[in-house]
Amino acid sequence: MGERAHKTFQRRWCRRFGQESAWVGEPGSDSKHETRTLSLEVKRTTSGVVRNAWVEQAQRQGRSEQLPWVLVIGRKANDAAPIAVVDAAWLASILPPGFNAAAVAADERAEEDL
Repeated sequence: MGERAHKTFQRRWCRRFGQESAWVGEPGSDSKHETRTLSLEVKRTTSGVVRNAWVEQAQRQGRSEQLPWVLVIGRKANDAAPIAVVDAAWLASILPPGFNAAAVAADERAEEDL
């Protein structure tokens, strides 16, 4: 179940980022990644701990593909709410000018109180 669950999780998150996931040798595998806009790494863990080796792998892959990188990490017990570690420069580039995370969080808390 482990490998199959991992591949299912990986394919689901690749689709959410508008990409397809295929392993070398599988139908649909694209070694050139011509249509990709992100270098996406997907991992599952029992502990929920982000491993430094995973971040380094995502960074290396992003550099080699010349794409911003995203690392999605799901917990094996419940991968419905994964976390993401991203290329900070890419994140800053997609946020609107003057983005205020504290204001967004305060607005969300105010909506929850209603």
